[in-house]
Amino acid sequence: MASAPKRWMLLLMVARMRAQPGGGGDSGDGPGDGPGDGPGGDGNDKRCQFNMTQRAFHSHRTLEDILLSTEYDASSRPEVAREKDLKNKPTAVTWTLATKGFSISEKANTVTLTGEVTESWVDERLAFNYTQGDTCPSDSPPVWTVSKSHYYQIWRPWLYISNQVSTSDISNAGSSLKVDADGTVTWTYNTLITARCALDLKRSPFDTQTCGVDVMSLSYDAFEMEISGAAYSTQPTLEWKMLGDAKVSSNSAVKEGPDAQTTGPSYAVLEVRFEFKRRNGYQIREIFVPAILYLLLAYCGFWIDRNVAPARVAISVIPVLITRTLLNSVYATSQLLPYVNVLTLYLNILSYLNILAVCQYALVQRCIQDEKKALLRLKGLAKMRDVIDALVDATETVAPPHAKTPPDPEAPVAVVPGKRIIRARSERFDALLAQKGVNPVAGRAVAELKRIFERADRDGSGDIDMLEFCKALRGFGIYDPPDAARLALSSMRHAANQDDATSTVGFDEFVDLLLGYEKHRVADIFPGEELRNFRYLPASLQLDVACRIAFLPFAGVVLAVALSILDAQTAE
Repeated sequence: MASAPKRWMLLLMVARMRAQPGGGGDSGDGPGDGPGDGPGGDGNDKRCQFNMTQRAFHSHRTLEDILLSTEYDASSRPEVAREKDLKNKPTAVTWTLATKGFSISEKANTVTLTGEVTESWVDERLAFNYTQGDTCPSDSPPVWTVSKSHYYQIWRPWLYISNQVSTSDISNAGSSLKVDADGTVTWTYNTLITARCALDLKRSPFDTQTCGVDVMSLSYDAFEMEISGAAYSTQPTLEWKMLGDAKVSSNSAVKEGPDAQTTGPSYAVLEVRFEFKRRNGYQIREIFVPAILYLLLAYCGFWIDRNVAPARVAISVIPVLITRTLLNSVYATSQLLPYVNVLTLYLNILSYLNILAVCQYALVQRCIQDEKKALLRLKGLAKMRDVIDALVDATETVAPPHAKTPPDPEAPVAVVPGKRIIRARSERFDALLAQKGVNPVAGRAVAELKRIFERADRDGSGDIDMLEFCKALRGFGIYDPPDAARLALSSMRHAANQDDATSTVGFDEFVDLLLGYEKHRVADIFPGEELRNFRYLPASLQLDVACRIAFLPFAGVVLAVALSILDAQTAE
């Protein structure tokens, strides 16, 4: 009882079909069942009539139900079915990709292409002719659109991407299969292909990559199928752009198996290769330019007072941290490369240069510590001068005012007014010699001064020139050039009415000049330019001045040489 309504509905549908014009037989689409459907028709039907295998159809659905289910062998290639020969000529298949989007993954070494694929071939078994009618004008031949339920009843080449990593399922909902009157079959479907791509990132971000897909047949070798085609470019992405349409070549290859040495028949391969050029505006704007600016920031630290440690440390360390952060961001978006590329080499070199600026200030601080020790020695020298002056005063107090002493061969020669003598010794030096064997302080002072003299007299000549004297002064934190020391010596000799013919001093004159240098010093009165006397600057200041002059040229040379070497290696 439950099937009675269905039975009545079926009878009603049959009655309506028979009532339609041209309806005859069971469905009106069978051969010769109605007017215009065969030789027995009345010829008044103006619908487009398809003729195939000595049958005439008005409906594609009837053609599919009868032809594809009974008289068509979907397992045979068109040429084999026509000639009944398995070694017949290969089937020509055209594969076309209209790209709609793409992306490149540097971490996975893959390229992803989205677009519409069109496969076409000729199957003469599906060719048909037609009779013109109102629905079948002569200027637009009819196209048989195969129903989605019958897709798998038509022979297809079963092409696939041999270098794919993953691909989307091809659903019937987004595809169409059409047959032209000459038997040309066109199968169109949307696809998303992720294929392997051997990226060469040595020139990144100024690189050009070649990636694509290899199209092969799943079942037919090169003697059974020929594949040709084309691929068209699309709009650029934010990071890459295609350099025109793809280059396509038809070749043959052996399918890869579990064993790399497995041999077998050659299969036709359609190699589709796109060229992608990186759009490097982001890298230049956000990485290259900031990195070089932070290097300039580290360079500015050389112009800050070396004694202001907090400012120097901050301006040196900040560029190191930021450059390293930029480098980590680059590593996070790319794969772990066994080689360096332009971007990572650039950032690494700038990072090392920034670290070099930090190490430079550490060395400056070490020199400053030595200079502070030299200033302590200068204070000790001033105390020694005070002690010696006290000894001089004590000697003058003890000596009788009119006492006559026998002449001492080491005593200074009397000075004749208006006439200079050669290298006369001062009362200060005489007082030291007089108290040397009596006063332990005087003895220790003489021993220390002799030690300083012997250290300064590097050639052992017994006399010290101004260059050697200036080196001795550096040990006391006084950084004067030889010409300034020569002026101080002249000032001392003129004050004592001594001869100024020579520029060397013996031990006695060395003592007077060393102990009275601050009094006769003229470098502070006539200061010169620091760079003119670079050799005689404090070591800490020498380091800063040298880096101010040479750091940027050195950085440029290092970058140029490193990038040139990398470019030469890439070109090989």
